[in-house]
Amino acid sequence: MASNPSLPARGESGRLSALERSGELDRLDALVAAAARHAGTPEGDALVAAARALRAVRVPLPDARSRVLRITAAPGIPLDSVIAAFRTANPHVDVDVTVSRAGVRALRGGRADLSAVWLPQHLRGLGSAPFGRAHAVVALAPEDPLAALDRIDLAELGGHHLLQNPDVVPEWREIASELRGRTVGTRKSLELGVLATLGQQLDHVAAGNGIVILPRPVVEAEQRPDVVLVPVNGVEQRRSVLVWAGGSARDDVADFARLAAGLR
Repeated sequence: MASNPSLPARGESGRLSALERSGELDRLDALVAAAARHAGTPEGDALVAAARALRAVRVPLPDARSRVLRITAAPGIPLDSVIAAFRTANPHVDVDVTVSRAGVRALRGGRADLSAVWLPQHLRGLGSAPFGRAHAVVALAPEDPLAALDRIDLAELGGHHLLQNPDVVPEWREIASELRGRTVGTRKSLELGVLATLGQQLDHVAAGNGIVILPRPVVEAEQRPDVVLVPVNGVEQRRSVLVWAGGSARDDVADFARLAAGLR
């Protein structure tokens, strides 16, 4: 019986399937590349995400091991919407998120690929991109007379004790009574010891031993009903940034930063 020339011979179907899939892969790769030329705007990033999602569905990569993007996020920096968009656009990349204030150390130590941190930070040798801003608030003990105000001028806090490193709030550092004259070197924190965590600092705020001045989302994340948060005039909005090792971001880090910029 003559064979039908329109049908592949036995044993050739696997090769033909691979060739067909390879052709489809090439076309979808071209689609992704064309979409990428429009990245950098919300519409362009959405187009890139749709093209990549179509490629992943139509031509999955068998036996491909998932890559992992390790992210360290400081408390109070909202990444949920960006992570959701990134997972849609990059279905073969797992995202591992750790909440920590040590994001820069995690990057330098090789424990993170990308960090979201509040400024100021020492970022020498790292790549970065703006992420967001937040207004500063002061955390006060409920018994503090200033806690009843709707808003506080920074000058009214010059006589209070700051439980943080003064360099974190340079505006307060410039007017602080305890950093002037004979009071230098006798700061109350020397008696309280090292307060390594925000939770410890807020314990002392509640006890009336001092104040902290931080971005509102950072303090709100601690959920402390025993302190009062009041907005502060005279302190610049605190900026957050995305940071990565080296000057040039690898592809998945660059994708994340691009999506974050589009969702800001």
